[in-house]
Amino acid sequence: MKLNIKNRVKLLDILNSYKGTLDGLAVVLDDLKEIRFSDEENKDFEIKIEGNAVNWNPKKEKEKEVTVSKITTDWVNKFIGDKDSKSEITVDDIELIDLRTKLNEKTK
Repeated sequence: MKLNIKNRVKLLDILNSYKGTLDGLAVVLDDLKEIRFSDEENKDFEIKIEGNAVNWNPKKEKEKEVTVSKITTDWVNKFIGDKDSKSEITVDDIELIDLRTKLNEKTK
């Protein structure tokens, strides 16, 4: 699936809250390696972290083809489902719509 910077930032945020088995964690950590930003990407996209905000140059943004495991997809869907069932979705979570759609289109 192709992820933009917003998708990747949100996915990193969600996966950093992963709770599950040790084997599941190993799989999620492998997926995180593919989702994280390389030093080259940080430079190319002019990514800057200021407090809790991640900023970049939108003119230089490129999507990245990423494949994640079923464990990661299931965890993200659970995370989103739990937030939704508790009516905890806010405007700040708008990226979850796009991310959920992309995740459910293709998993490894």
